[in-house]
Amino acid sequence: MFPTAEHGRNFPTRVRIEKKTLDLIVPGETTREEVLVQMGEPDVTIREERVFAYYWTLTVGYVVVFLSNGEAPIGRTYVVLVEFDDRGIVKRCETKDEYFLSLEKLYRWSTR
Repeated sequence: MFPTAEHGRNFPTRVRIEKKTLDLIVPGETTREEVLVQMGEPDVTIREERVFAYYWTLTVGYVVVFLSNGEAPIGRTYVVLVEFDDRGIVKRCETKDEYFLSLEKLYRWSTR
């Protein structure tokens, strides 16, 4: 394996959500509509759209197979979770890594 700096090539997902975009999402102030304008449609919604999840994958290295002159990217997936209150105002917004790929973990996060 050859590690690399994280980059977005090789995985057909949304682009990385930058910190400057996340800084615009302020708990207690930002509305659901403002999140949709800033980040687009979420990849997953749960709890009657009270939680939005946005996923993306970055390449962190390559596995090189010398006999076949091939390589395969190794990815790391991230998710931004945005939870809304009853009025549609952001309650919390967090970025997680691969740990949150299962829906079970996503539901557990959304009920704490």
